Amino acid sequence: MTTTDDVMDVERKIQYLQGLLENARQRNDIVVVRANQKRLGQLYLETGNAPEALTHFEEAIKTLEPDDHQSLAQFYGYAGLALKLIGNYTLALRAFRKSNTAAVASEKCELICDSHIQLGIVQSEMDHKTEAVSELGRALSLAIESQDLPRKLRILDLLGDNFYALESFDKAVEDYVIAYETAKILGNRPAECTSLIKVANVFLFEREFVAAIGQYERALEIASSLENRNAEISILGGLCRANALSGNIPLAIKYGDQVVHLAREFKHFDAEITNIYALASFLIDQDRAEEALLYLDRGRLLARENQSHHWLQAVITLIGTVHYNAGEYEFAIENYKEALALAMSEADVENEARLCGYLGAVLAERDLYAESIEYATRADNLANELENYLLAGEQQMLLAFNYRDTNQPEKAMEYCKAAINSYEMINNTQFAEQAGLLLSELQG
Repeated sequence: MTTTDDVMDVERKIQYLQGLLENARQRNDIVVVRANQKRLGQLYLETGNAPEALTHFEEAIKTLEPDDHQSLAQFYGYAGLALKLIGNYTLALRAFRKSNTAAVASEKCELICDSHIQLGIVQSEMDHKTEAVSELGRALSLAIESQDLPRKLRILDLLGDNFYALESFDKAVEDYVIAYETAKILGNRPAECTSLIKVANVFLFEREFVAAIGQYERALEIASSLENRNAEISILGGLCRANALSGNIPLAIKYGDQVVHLAREFKHFDAEITNIYALASFLIDQDRAEEALLYLDRGRLLARENQSHHWLQAVITLIGTVHYNAGEYEFAIENYKEALALAMSEADVENEARLCGYLGAVLAERDLYAESIEYATRADNLANELENYLLAGEQQMLLAFNYRDTNQPEKAMEYCKAAINSYEMINNTQFAEQAGLLLSELQG
């Protein structure tokens, strides 16, 4: 957390360096000018003022001799970082390439390696994962050749992330495991923990639950010894999901409860609300709705305290679903309407459509057909605007049943045909056949 004293300290440093820079300019001392531009630029980068940082780096580049390859590599690298922070990835990539060219000319292995790392990072952030892997592969070769273990560790972690994104899971695990082994040699316990978590995440995604649980447990031991609460929260969440998916219900609930309470203890809103929602959803699936409501009540309070309309809407919707499943339709309607108002206030059209659909269904259960038709029609219109043909088909079927039950067979048949068309748009033959059966019934 940045304090007022921290801000004042940074401002004092900036003022001091600006004074040194101005004095050096007056003396025409290019070396000192450049040194202070570098320090100022780095300070502006650290504080997030990328445009000001870029100005200093670019001014310094103009003063460099063409054969000062080492300085050019460094300053172009800094300029690339500033451009990336600004959000101009195309120019950032160009700057990093110039940095790489100068680094190669300098024959400094560390500079060449770092330039490939930065090229890999920016390519990855531009979603050019294959190009990123290529650049990082070059960097890894240099790090191995020079026996630079810290750089090797960083590169392996980045490579693993890119292979994971490319769904090359075997390669991702391989790089994460080597990263773990490298971190162990370096005595870098936090990096050991991170690598184990990432291996576990891959195993979880691949549905290798026993392997995932084993890696999470190893990571938890390290995180606990380091008192790294953020890592513990991530690991406990992973253990909850892995045990849930493997069918170990008691352990899933145990870990889910632990992560919720740990996040609460350290006032980590995002972690607490995310895990409350996940655990409550799991409990509902296990027909333990009363337990789910206890967590959801806390989630509703938490979302209101943090003025998070997104999470408040999600939690209230789930509360409405609990009541709907229990046949408590008045409470379901009340919660769905509150969630709908939030969705509309946030201009969240997708959830507006979904909630209108929920209201249409619960009102139909109470034989309030006119209101049900109103909400289902609204949901149908919104779903078609969104080109969400599955949701549109569901609403059209609900409307068909509503019109059938209110003795309006022509309207019912019209919506049956619309539902068949919607389901065919997404090649859902099963639902299209169900709509066809109702149409046949209506046609007698």
